[in-house]
Amino acid sequence: MIRQWTGRDSRDVGSFGLKLNLEESDLDLGIGFPVGSREDLIAAVEPHTTFKGERKTRFSTTRLVFAFDVDGVEVDLSALTEEDFAVSCRMLDEIESTMTEPEQIAHTWVKHLLRSAGRMEDYATWKLCTYARFCPEFNWVPITQKA
Repeated sequence: MIRQWTGRDSRDVGSFGLKLNLEESDLDLGIGFPVGSREDLIAAVEPHTTFKGERKTRFSTTRLVFAFDVDGVEVDLSALTEEDFAVSCRMLDEIESTMTEPEQIAHTWVKHLLRSAGRMEDYATWKLCTYARFCPEFNWVPITQKA
């Protein structure tokens, strides 16, 4: 679907691909896109998505975030610069190859406890700690969700 819209292959850049998701987690997909083609990207995905905003990725780069729904599952699509997408993919590969199953379980259990307790700011921060550990050059800003 993403490839049909954008001509780009997407990658799971969130908790599902890393086996860190909760039952109510959304699906986070990412694509790399040339900065000069952002208007074309927006035009391609606009009929299918809602624009959530532009967020900082690094000190000098941003990503565009879109949302859509597939069979009741919320999907966020982040369009990163091609360089940032490559860095993100390397980070995800490293997490997948080095994070142990006990670490995955512990991380997910803490997420569950924080969310269950309604500590949504702490939950939003905790969700990002694994990414920040493996990719400190990105700007990891928690986005608090409703309980």
